[in-house]
Parts: sequence; C-alpha cells; structure tokens
Amino acid sequence: MCLVNLQNKPLHLTPKFRIMKRFLMAACLALVALNPLQANGAGTATESAAENLSEKGSDKATERSADNTTDHTTANATENEPQTVKRSVYLELGGASSLVGVNYDQRFKPGSKWGFRAGLAYSAPFHESQIFFYRGGENLIAAPIAVNGLFGKKNSYFEAGIGFNLGLSISHDDGIEKIVYEGPDGPYTEYRINSHKTCDFYSDMFIDLGYRYQTRKGFMFRAGISPAMLLSGGGMDLFSFMLRPYLSFGYTFGK
Repeated sequence: MCLVNLQNKPLHLTPKFRIMKRFLMAACLALVALNPLQANGAGTATESAAENLSEKGSDKATERSADNTTDHTTANATENEPQTVKRSVYLELGGASSLVGVNYDQRFKPGSKWGFRAGLAYSAPFHESQIFFYRGGENLIAAPIAVNGLFGKKNSYFEAGIGFNLGLSISHDDGIEKIVYEGPDGPYTEYRINSHKTCDFYSDMFIDLGYRYQTRKGFMFRAGISPAMLLSGGGMDLFSFMLRPYLSFGYTFGK
C-alpha cells in the first residue's frame, strides 16, 4: 500500500509497489525497442514486394519486346522472301482440249496476274452434239495456246483467257471400187474395198471462262466453260459455234 503524507512529506512505497514499478518500466522499454523493429520489418516487406513487382513487370516487358521482335522479324522475312513465277501442269477434260489434253501454264513474271498456257490434246467424235463436243474426223491432234489472266485473292481466282487451237484432223475413208476386166469368156467385174487416210488442217479460236483454285505450291483445280468458233477443217461447217465445258486437275510448282 501507498501511504500519502498530506503534509507534503516524501512518498514512501512498499516493496510490492517497487517491484510493480520496475516491471512496468521494463515493459515500456520493451515496447519502445520493438516498435523500430516492426517498422523496419514492414519497410523490408514493402521493399521486397516492390522489387518483385518490378521484376515481374520487367520480365513481361522483356517478353513483349521479344514477341514484337519475333513478329517484326517474321514480317520482314515474309516481305523480303523472293516471289517465284507460278508454273503448273494440269490435265484438262473437255474445253480447248476437246476430249483430253495435258497443258503447261505459267505467269509471265513473279506476282503477275497475266500468263499463258500451251499443251497437247487429243479428241475423237464420241457424241453427236456439235455444240458441246468435237464432231470432225475420227481423230484430232491439236495444240491449244492461249493468253490468260487470273483475278482474285489468296488461292481462288476468276480465270479469263483467249487463244487458238491448231492441229490435224485425221479421217479414214473406206470406199468400194468397181473394176471391169476383159476375159476369155467376156468381161467380168471385180469389186475392191479401198481405204485411205485424209488429214485436214484444223483450227479454232476459243475463250476460257471459269474458276481456278491455285496455291503457291501444290494442288490445282480448274472448272468452267470454253466457247469456241471453228476456223478451218475438222469436217464441220466453218464458223460453227461450240460451247465446251472443261474440268482440270494439276499441280503447281513453286517455293
């Protein structure tokens, strides 16, 4: 207990209060000592978090820079990659080939829409329709040659071309020849079957109008219609009009 002297005399503390006073003073000193440590710990944690965020931001920035560099390099490589002339070989059914033909197709220069075709074709009169099919001699060997243009984007094009078909129309004519002989018993008649071959120059002018699928390298496809006008030969009326559909499958060579 604490005894208070009302006459302003010195205050006397019991041993119990002295111990409590010392304990309180020690607790205060401990609290004062711990506050700076906690402040330092909080500051260190904040600095560590900031450093981690900075490192993550730096890593993301580095990754974005690397991606941009890669994209830019790829774009430059694509732009700087030299273009090659498209060259194709295809099998044509109908059209300028009449029945079947093998053709070579090429652009005049890299990236150009204009080019040409040239080939070798064979046909025979297998149908009575003169409009859609060849109805000349027994065999036709011709070389279709044309200039064409491709109009479109990516791998799909509208194809338009104009050219000539030059060749030979071959026919076999069978005839019966009557021969009269003079014999000892009088004249007598003999019949012989004669067969001879006839070759006529054949030519027509044609137009190709249709769809073409063609990549820089790989499969190629064509389909359309080829109006034509007979110019000479073939055993048909001159200036006869023909409307021949066509279908083609081929391959494009390139890089």
